[in-house]
Amino acid sequence: MKKILFVLLAFATFSCKKEKTEPGKNLQSELTFQSVNRITSGPAGEIRAATTLVGANLCYRFTRFEISDIKPNQFDIYARGTVPQEGQICAQAIYQKDTIASIAKPAPGIYILNYWNPNNQIFKRDTVTVN
Repeated sequence: MKKILFVLLAFATFSCKKEKTEPGKNLQSELTFQSVNRITSGPAGEIRAATTLVGANLCYRFTRFEISDIKPNQFDIYARGTVPQEGQICAQAIYQKDTIASIAKPAPGIYILNYWNPNNQIFKRDTVTVN
């Protein structure tokens, strides 16, 4: 009886919050920026930033950056990924992904890059001068 109780407790401890999804559709994950550092050298024609992203457990996965040109010379950057599917059991450790965000270099000028975390919280605002 103690073994069964232990197994049930283990499943409850290591299971993820269940999310309802449509078949074949991934939800936006709760990936957050942990660090952002602009890279000054790189391919011509790009603004690049080294980023570290984190998720709540090891079922989270980074898939892409969503970069929107919201105003002239201003970009909003979101980290997008997938969340655990309904019934999926996830290891309870922090998911971490180091990756590069890049924007095709626009015309010369001053640009503002806004890095957004979930719940509409700004993580960092970076000003970039393109010559």
